[in-house]
Amino acid sequence: MRSWIARHPISFMALYTVFYLTAFHWLEVNITVPAIWVHCQLDDVIPFCKYAIVPYFAWFAWIPFTLFYLLRHGERSDFWRVCLCLFAGMTIALSCYLLLPTGLALRPYRVYGSDIFARLVRMLYAVDTARNVCPSIHVFNSVTLMIGYRRSRCFDEPGRRWMRPAANVLGAAIILSTMLLKQHSCIDVVLGAALAVNRYAASHPRLEQLNLELEKHSDKLRQRLIAHVEKRIQRAYPTIVQPEPTAQKEKALSFGDLVWLFVIGAFLGDVVETLFCRVTAGVWMSRSSLVWGPFSVVWGLALVMAAVLLRGSEERSDRSIFLFGFVMGGAYEYICSAVGELLFGVIFWDYSGFKFNLGGRVNLLYCFFWGIAAVVWIRYGYPLVAKLMANLKKHILPWMTVVLTVFMALNMGLSALALARYDARTSGIAPANQLDVFLDEHFDNARMERVYPNAKKTG
Repeated sequence: MRSWIARHPISFMALYTVFYLTAFHWLEVNITVPAIWVHCQLDDVIPFCKYAIVPYFAWFAWIPFTLFYLLRHGERSDFWRVCLCLFAGMTIALSCYLLLPTGLALRPYRVYGSDIFARLVRMLYAVDTARNVCPSIHVFNSVTLMIGYRRSRCFDEPGRRWMRPAANVLGAAIILSTMLLKQHSCIDVVLGAALAVNRYAASHPRLEQLNLELEKHSDKLRQRLIAHVEKRIQRAYPTIVQPEPTAQKEKALSFGDLVWLFVIGAFLGDVVETLFCRVTAGVWMSRSSLVWGPFSVVWGLALVMAAVLLRGSEERSDRSIFLFGFVMGGAYEYICSAVGELLFGVIFWDYSGFKFNLGGRVNLLYCFFWGIAAVVWIRYGYPLVAKLMANLKKHILPWMTVVLTVFMALNMGLSALALARYDARTSGIAPANQLDVFLDEHFDNARMERVYPNAKKTG
């Protein structure tokens, strides 16, 4: 098992993500009455600040960014130290929520304002209950990452040293945001930080031993593969003293390549879903994520992630590729659904009618589809897209990529504003500024319902 984890760190992270989301969702649904209400006098002194929502949401991107950055640029021992500390502490926190349910009564009765910050706070309160709070996972993960940046050797290089103080500033801002948003009590913060320091302490022999064993398995596997390849080459070409590299390193994807992959994936995904709705439901239905053009952001991002994470996987078995797509696709679809509900107050798809669904966000059948799609992508899709990209590069000038990038950025930004205003408008909130008036005139309810026919308000 440890050997498999050492060889498949991304799959291991995806599996734990599914476990964590499932366990946390179960706790939110089944534990409705806290056994202890957490509060201290210092909580009453700390003011509420809606702008703290920005660092609070940054936490969701900081964790995967750090893990993937360490996996790509750092030593495996540093990666496993941070990864295992995060997962062990989060599991301990879930156990605490189960054994001793806690809750808060600190949130303001009403969050006033129609600006984006107030809307995001109201959406957060609607999605995330004030239960299961002690210790704070937000604080635990932030402190763990801050310590990880300090101890990881890859940040000793001159070009990366700035990331350590930046991590400290971001971590401190996230910790403060949990109290300024009244998401956590000071007690939750102290216990979350204490748990992080305890889990990351170098005096923990089991954690250090597990790190060393995982690193040892990785080294053994790498040495065996190198020895096997060299032996095969020497048998085939005995006159060669020093064998040449068995494979040339694949050229890395540039930012322009990712932009075009995103657009191609978004367009093809919209076409596929539109045809699927026509065949299964007998109706032509908009499946676009954006107000301008037939583009599905979920499919576009999925194609980019597949291109980045699955490149070089042609030699892997279909079973391992299927498992990777099954787990990662399900986790990705769940996260996209949760983010859409949290940011815009709407549900873009609901699988509650399917068996073996998780909160209506993902179901077992579609996870199988994600696994099949991963295999088809590696075996057939990526070679065709790579040829298409090679042909496009001959005819694409740099300014075309810039124009496309600006258009898609404006399209996504305007779509996000239109969705946020649509949510506020259907909730009875009058326009507060000229931007709201512009959105009401050009993206009224009829147009938004035509572009997003399956979107359902959460509250």
